[in-house]
Amino acid sequence: MALSNTIRTHVFGFGVLRENDCSFWPLELIIKIMSLVQYLVIYNFWSYKTWLVRQSVESKFALHVIGIAGRICLWCPILGKHLASSLDTSVACIKCKVVPRMNDFEQFLETLFQLLLVELTFKGNNIRIIRTGEPFEFDHTDTTLMMANHRSIMDYTLLNFLAQDHILAGKQELSWSCFYQLLNFPLTIPFKFISWGSISNMPSVRFLSRIVLRDENAAVSSNDIMNILQKRGNHTLALFPEVNVMTPELRLVQRKLTKESYMPVLNNVLYPRFKNFTSSIRCFARLQHVEKLHRDRYLRKAFIRANGMVSKLRHSRTKVGATELAQISLFLGADEIAGDSIQVNSTPRALRNINKLNPFLWDFTILYYRAKCSSGKEHAHVHKLELYRLDDGESHYQLEQITPSFLQLLSHKFLKSPIIVRIHVKKHPLANLTRLSERKLESWLENAWIEKDSLIDSMQKNVKIN
Repeated sequence: MALSNTIRTHVFGFGVLRENDCSFWPLELIIKIMSLVQYLVIYNFWSYKTWLVRQSVESKFALHVIGIAGRICLWCPILGKHLASSLDTSVACIKCKVVPRMNDFEQFLETLFQLLLVELTFKGNNIRIIRTGEPFEFDHTDTTLMMANHRSIMDYTLLNFLAQDHILAGKQELSWSCFYQLLNFPLTIPFKFISWGSISNMPSVRFLSRIVLRDENAAVSSNDIMNILQKRGNHTLALFPEVNVMTPELRLVQRKLTKESYMPVLNNVLYPRFKNFTSSIRCFARLQHVEKLHRDRYLRKAFIRANGMVSKLRHSRTKVGATELAQISLFLGADEIAGDSIQVNSTPRALRNINKLNPFLWDFTILYYRAKCSSGKEHAHVHKLELYRLDDGESHYQLEQITPSFLQLLSHKFLKSPIIVRIHVKKHPLANLTRLSERKLESWLENAWIEKDSLIDSMQKNVKIN
């Protein structure tokens, strides 16, 4: 999809001007946009400033310069040691105190922006949110993993609404909640998206540049996710395996590709990308020490086999071939063949922070509807037994799936018909996923998306207006 069409579809939308029935809506829309732009400018400025401070004490070049400066200080007579000690103290203070506080304030601005965006888009009388499936209840201080299909650019804001709505009860309370968070009162934890090769929750310049310069297959490694959790504690992480938003154009392209490559035919979702999903599961497996279990199993087999070879080697009447000697050397090393015992050390590498994990992977199926006035019995979303009540010329409402744009949801107050958001919630035990190999994880995600496609068909057939 061309860049101009992408902006028109996801930012402006089609027919926004015709759907608004109030002459004053442009003024209010401009005020809302300016308030969001204000947060964006402040956030990007502070984020860049934080990055500069972080690079000044953590980059290789900065560390090299600091090392040279320390050696130069030691050459100075009388005050040399004092200057070198002061330099080390200053660098340590910046690393341990200044940078963490700047990161906290950056997270503070990010949370304020997202909750303000939630309040301006999904909080209103003209937005109806319907939740089905399993109850979405979890401890907001746990490290939680979510995934969802991608129906709109506003899915990012919708998941923020689901995960952080417990702290949104008015702007004054919002500010105090985030202020307490800076003072280490754990009212909420950071919320991040794993997408486009980055871990972020802001439409910053850096994130937008990644979307333009990279493709949808750009992935985040499990080490990057682990570093975030180790340095900054528990997070709520979300990902869209489809990466791109489902649009009619991409649906047509996918149908053509599935016929040529014998992939599963999906009509309501895009075929998922696996890398971010497998990286996230691998990270959670490391946090739960699942890799230790796999490593212990392999080492136990190696120990049993090597022990049998050593016993055979030490038996006076047994001849051992060159192949078996090579295998013994492979397991134990040439110097360990004559040893008295074999020691296997399978202790995993200790983690800096012990994270509290949510035991489930939360899976959301998202659909957006708009009530449209029609006439006749065709496509009437009412019960079959009530069709006889409709005359051929009688008007009624029917629900049609839409891809809401940013401006549509921002100006929802003035739309002629409400926007209905339906969210189906399903949870999967993480313990069943963390033990799977990468290939089995990809197969599991593919099957989950096939089920999601069938679920959307079922939701569409059973939808009705009372």
